[in-house]
Amino acid sequence: MRLAGTLFAAAALGCAAPLSAEVAETTASGFVTRDMAEVAATPMQTWLALIRPGAWWNDAHTWSADAANMTLTPQAGGCLCERVPGEDRADGFSLDGSVQHMVVVQSYPLKNLRMRGGLGPLQGEPATGVLTITLEEIGGGTR
Repeated sequence: MRLAGTLFAAAALGCAAPLSAEVAETTASGFVTRDMAEVAATPMQTWLALIRPGAWWNDAHTWSADAANMTLTPQAGGCLCERVPGEDRADGFSLDGSVQHMVVVQSYPLKNLRMRGGLGPLQGEPATGVLTITLEEIGGGTR
């Protein structure tokens, strides 16, 4: 979950520097990790890639088997969501389904995006995570 969020821009832009990760804090009830990547893209290019998950999400990590069904509304209350197309049947049709992967709790375009939720199999568990993505302009790109 946390690694995928950090890697989104790197994968989308195809120019990531080596990734470093560290466990920043552990407690009896959870843990915090910190992951970092640098991309050769401006904060605007990186932000625009981030908010288009259908372009970088892995098909294998969707309920619909197609990352093109992933969307992200980058505003408080917005959703990292997925449309699950209905399957036509001989006796009629079915309606599309949907999945809410995470909810946006903070959005400062070009700077910060924070979401809360449980991805994939964690949705059925009494567990939740917080994913904070911070963009910082650096020489030659964005960290």
